[in-house]
Amino acid sequence: MKAKNVSDDTQCHTDDITAITISHDRSLAASGQVGSAPAAFVWDARTGEKRQRFKLNKGARGVSTIAMSTDGKYVALADRHDQHNVYLFTVSSGVGINAVGGTSQIFDICFSARQGDNSFVTAGAKHIKFWDESCKGKNGVFGSAGELTSFACAAYDDQGLCYTGGANSLIYVWQGSSL
Repeated sequence: MKAKNVSDDTQCHTDDITAITISHDRSLAASGQVGSAPAAFVWDARTGEKRQRFKLNKGARGVSTIAMSTDGKYVALADRHDQHNVYLFTVSSGVGINAVGGTSQIFDICFSARQGDNSFVTAGAKHIKFWDESCKGKNGVFGSAGELTSFACAAYDDQGLCYTGGANSLIYVWQGSSL
């Protein structure tokens, strides 16, 4: 109940929540906010108790999308910076790494659902990129199977195949980073 410029964001959000997700086992939830100094949090989904807080880099302007790994160990998110940075945080320690996502806006982020695989994908405006646990990204390879379009959403199955919804009304199926 304080003005945003004097609020303490160490325990809870102090601005509008712009992204939310829940862990595969439904025990944890993660959320991110907009603002000049945005933060993301991991919560106990049953009690609402804060488990971890993640601080984004200066200039991030907010969280555009957020996801949790299948095993609940990692949170990946993208910010609203002009370079659309991608972050990968360890839930237990709060330590994170980040990389430049690129100039294309990121609409969705999703972890692989295959057991033991903590790779993830970002999808957005004329962009699809596959990331590993060290936050190294690799653009999707279309070959002759399809053409670049904007992607609004992404999902994985438990076999490691990634599905993305294209602005051209097609569903793209990816194995690794290849269409």
